[in-house]
Amino acid sequence: MKLFVKHNDVTKAYKILTKKLNDEGIFKTLKSKEHYLSKSQKIRAKKKIALSRFRKEQKKKRMIEARQEEKFLLYSKKSGNFQQPRRYS
Repeated sequence: MKLFVKHNDVTKAYKILTKKLNDEGIFKTLKSKEHYLSKSQKIRAKKKIALSRFRKEQKKKRMIEARQEEKFLLYSKKSGNFQQPRRYS
C-alpha cells in the first residue's frame, strides 16, 4: 500500500491511511488477536454478530411493511372504500 504526503500535510495523510486500513479490516484483525479467545468464546461472538444482523434485517422488513400499510390506507381512504387491514400476529 502506498500513501503520498502532499504539501507536508501529515495529519491528512494519517487520516487517509487510517481510513484505508479500516476499510481493509486490519484494525479488526489486530483487535481480535490482542487477547487469546477460546473456541467457545469465538463461537459465542459469531452468534452474537449473527443475531444482531438478523435483528437488523427484521427491523428493516417491519419498516417496509409499515410503509406499505400506510400507502394502502392512504389510497383506500381516497377511494372511499376504507377498511382497516387485517393484522396477523
